[in-house]
Amino acid sequence: MRKVGEQMKTELTNIRIKILFILLHNTKKGITAAMIAQALGVSKSTISRALEYFQKEKIVQKEKLQLTMLGDKTVAKYWEQKDSLLAWLTDNVDMNRIEAEEEAIGIVLNTKEKTLDAFISTLEKGKRNCVLCEMDGFCEKCIDYLLDDGEYDISFTIYKESKTKHMQVSMANDGFIHPGLLIVTNGIGIIRLESKKVVRSVPAAKGLFSGRVDDVSYMQNHQYVNAVHEGNIWKIPVSCMKFTYNKGERILMGSAVLKFSCTVGKIHMPESTAVFTITLTI
Repeated sequence: MRKVGEQMKTELTNIRIKILFILLHNTKKGITAAMIAQALGVSKSTISRALEYFQKEKIVQKEKLQLTMLGDKTVAKYWEQKDSLLAWLTDNVDMNRIEAEEEAIGIVLNTKEKTLDAFISTLEKGKRNCVLCEMDGFCEKCIDYLLDDGEYDISFTIYKESKTKHMQVSMANDGFIHPGLLIVTNGIGIIRLESKKVVRSVPAAKGLFSGRVDDVSYMQNHQYVNAVHEGNIWKIPVSCMKFTYNKGERILMGSAVLKFSCTVGKIHMPESTAVFTITLTI
């Protein structure tokens, strides 16, 4: 397939990129064109034409409404670009979140890839001076100051979010393989977690039940965002985390508020909120 970035952008519209964003973060099975049309407030035919184009370009699977591997990589980059611009606009421009998101999408669609990458890089550099040297504070956008691009094993613990119970480990902590992985690319970090099946005895039921985390979302800009996942692999952007860096001991610690749900047997358990923490010696 020809180079996707620039070529595909010429065919994208505001509605089409929102369709791709829905597919990127979709965790529901059996999503339909009608459901997407209802979510975006447009006709089903508009969605169907867009999907036909995406399938032709091998961005969306023909068998079901899911992104292909190529589509996931391409759309994830659009989402990250949009998110970086959104964060800057909400912090620096007098507009509400909805207006800022529309503005960010417009910039992504109408700016050449090389220019956009340079612009976002400049925005990120502008944030670096505000936190790095203040009382061991550490801005997630400054991760390239401390870490070279690469992969790093990370220790993590997931605690219950509770105002009355201090630092109790959540059951979700056993729902993932330890350690996790921090992947840094061009100074941008992604946390990679692999979920696993958990078996628990239930005395009241006199038996064993098994389950697996089937939905993860993270708090960013005061709202929950569905984590991107491929099978049992869940990806959480470092940008949603708050950090401290102990310069003396060279220990980087970060935390984020996550929301989980899981299915045990035929029972879908209610969502629970937890605090995800990481520790990394640099």
